[in-house]
Amino acid sequence: MNRRIVAALIAGLSLLLITPSTFAQSTPSPTTVGISAGLKDSPNTFTVPGTVSLPIWLTDQFVLAPELGFISRENGQDALSVGADGRFFFRQGRVAPYAGPGLRILSIEPPGPADGDSDLVLSGFGGAEYFLANGFSFSVEGRLEILTGDNTVVTTAGVVRATVYF
Repeated sequence: MNRRIVAALIAGLSLLLITPSTFAQSTPSPTTVGISAGLKDSPNTFTVPGTVSLPIWLTDQFVLAPELGFISRENGQDALSVGADGRFFFRQGRVAPYAGPGLRILSIEPPGPADGDSDLVLSGFGGAEYFLANGFSFSVEGRLEILTGDNTVVTTAGVVRATVYF
């Protein structure tokens, strides 16, 4: 009976030691491309909450992510966002923290015959990407955004994103 317990403990400890290296995920290698879908929550009524981006790993620590966002509101006001983020990763691993700048052009089309408005959105952000499995990750980030145009508006936003890498 005592031998079975010792054998089970050794087998269990061996599995615990092997499992982290077997299932450990890390950041993708350079030239890896992915597709992301993100949701943004912001008090700014002109922020585009749904986005699709194509993160491109240019180096082990830098990602360029061109982005497109669109929303149609109940009041008939549509918004289109085109831009890009630059993410600088502080370290690689299963959880990879990052920060960087973003730049977008936001085109707002009000309902009716009124002319639309285009604004420039500058942002700074920080967050972390969690690599759940090879080629799949979730990320959460906080953003500080400056909307320039007729009026300058400073706002904060939170973003949750899921990414599939190819």
